[in-house]
Amino acid sequence: MPALGLPAEEKEMKVLVLGGCGIQGKAALFDLSKREWVSTIVVADLFPDRIRGLTYVDQSKTRLEKMDLNDQEALVSLMNKGFDIVLDFLPPHFVKSVTEAAIRAGVNLVNTNYAYQIHSLAR
Repeated sequence: MPALGLPAEEKEMKVLVLGGCGIQGKAALFDLSKREWVSTIVVADLFPDRIRGLTYVDQSKTRLEKMDLNDQEALVSLMNKGFDIVLDFLPPHFVKSVTEAAIRAGVNLVNTNYAYQIHSLAR
């Protein structure tokens, strides 16, 4: 089954997970790594080694990227590496900067925080 939002001829999805080392992120990694249509999962976190060796995550699909997610330029650069979607599991104070980076990179973003308004960023 192709991923939602992808044309039927697409068979693989490349996912960037921001902050995948917390409880929500680990649950998403478990689910994503079990999906045949997800080919690549990149976890960007300040401490990505926290997921290394988790037996419930398909490590063959997963690449770890140590990153200070306060660095807007590095974040945009990473998002520009051909991801189909970015999943944001970072603390609420990152919402605006992650959203701005996704807009600059032109990538789809799913954010799990709803504490901050980002409507002003919509065009």
